[in-house]
Amino acid sequence: MKTVEENVAAEYVRNPDYWKPGKPYFEGFRTRHFPGNQTGYSAFLAGEVDVALLAGTDTKAYIDKQGPGFTPGGRTRPSTHSSTPTRKSSR
Repeated sequence: MKTVEENVAAEYVRNPDYWKPGKPYFEGFRTRHFPGNQTGYSAFLAGEVDVALLAGTDTKAYIDKQGPGFTPGGRTRPSTHSSTPTRKSSR
């Protein structure tokens, strides 16, 4: 972890001494804190973030809007009924 702003955001950077050569595949990433799931979901829909944790009902609604053949890019955690939809970054 490079920086952390409590209840705001955190920034993570690649560990050059990672035990498996060639991984991880990214130089770093930044997380944002949202006061609630709906705020985070709204940021995802607006394109402000590329990944969001959603409640099961929000995930189903998002998937239904994508149309036939859409496959979510995240993982579902059945124990919490949450999912992480992802958007390919254009940045």
